[in-house]
Amino acid sequence: MGLHPCGAVTDQPGKYRRYPYRRSQIGLFSFKVRATGEIYESGVSIAAGSTMRTYISKWPHIRWLLTVANDGTNSIFKALRENTDGAQDMFLSELVRIMEKYPWCDGVDIDLEKGDDYSTAAKSTAMFRNIYNTVKSYDSTKLMNICLDGVCGGGRRQRGNAL
Repeated sequence: MGLHPCGAVTDQPGKYRRYPYRRSQIGLFSFKVRATGEIYESGVSIAAGSTMRTYISKWPHIRWLLTVANDGTNSIFKALRENTDGAQDMFLSELVRIMEKYPWCDGVDIDLEKGDDYSTAAKSTAMFRNIYNTVKSYDSTKLMNICLDGVCGGGRRQRGNAL
């Protein structure tokens, strides 16, 4: 287990175990999304009995977020944004499903990348608003983190923006 630069836990060795009290919130890269909106488990195992569950129990001061990623696949982002064949609707219900499956989580971390240019900003904003509203409707105490792939003009992208 290691720490991703944005604070997410990966399965790569790292310094995380030496400094657990320097962290207050961690995204667990345990989920990916398909263009249909289906969320599936992939990456860091958070199943009962896993090493990660040991850390989750050991460090209760850390807020643990379930990270859902599209690995920068534009077609997935577009399908969710456009609600192609109900993809966004499925994605929203899947978020509730994984929070129900892992009730100990403190919230979700949405890591959707490659969302086209500024011309799609209104639809992307609406999608992120729907995600936020779904999570908060399920449980108003759940935290939300959305990592945005920011555009800084002329179609150039700037990494590291978060909402």
